[in-house]
Amino acid sequence: MSYLQFFLVSILQGLLEWLPISSEGQIALVMLHVFNINDLSTILSLIIWLHLGTAFSALVKYRVEYFRVLFPKMAEKKAEFSYLRKFLIIVTLATGITAIPLYLFLIEFFKPIYGDILSAMIGVLLISTGIILYFFRNIREYRPATDLSLKEMILLGLIQGLSILPGISRSGTTVATLLGRKIEQENSLKYSFLMSVPVVIGAFIFDLALSGVPELPGISVYVLIMMIGVSFAFGLLSMDVLLAVAKKVNFAYFCVIIGLIAVILGLLPLI
Repeated sequence: MSYLQFFLVSILQGLLEWLPISSEGQIALVMLHVFNINDLSTILSLIIWLHLGTAFSALVKYRVEYFRVLFPKMAEKKAEFSYLRKFLIIVTLATGITAIPLYLFLIEFFKPIYGDILSAMIGVLLISTGIILYFFRNIREYRPATDLSLKEMILLGLIQGLSILPGISRSGTTVATLLGRKIEQENSLKYSFLMSVPVVIGAFIFDLALSGVPELPGISVYVLIMMIGVSFAFGLLSMDVLLAVAKKVNFAYFCVIIGLIAVILGLLPLI
């Protein structure tokens, strides 16, 4: 990959992270079909580095909430932020239960994967995301986000862990789950992004310890830091606009269409 390609995928991550269309799946398809990277473990590692940038932008966006979570006694609504801290801890731990085994399975058994099979797999998962979004978008009876039970928090974390699969939208599935538990859409979006930061940081540390720095021609620690910076900047600048768009547009159809295209691209060489 060239410096320009690294720069472009970083911009793409910054723009797509806030939309329920699996930025991981979209970037994996770009790396696969545009940049000709077929090694799934390399693709996953690069995506995790890119997600670190948008996690930092979410951290900046919700800095007040995170500060109050760390120090709930200093907040006016102590009970609310004590609850939020409990929520983030439980969801993060539950995420690891599904995410870590899935990640290890992917990098172990799909290392020699062919690009066409990977494309078809991502396409099927994108279609699945579209179906989930379609069925959970129109719920109208709501309850407070602070009413979530321990079982619901664990379920939410387990579902978030599935987003390690390229094509499963983390924001799409977690927001759909919260909507399915009758949490109002604005709070569903907020809680979805709050719970993303500790998980992304944890995934980054785990991947770095397990795989080290991704190995590709032209890549270095400095390039990776640049990628984090670019995804952070574009993520922060685009967040409010794209979240507003996400509230009004039904992305279920987009996921299904892109998923079908990916499946067709994957199956054509096999025909």
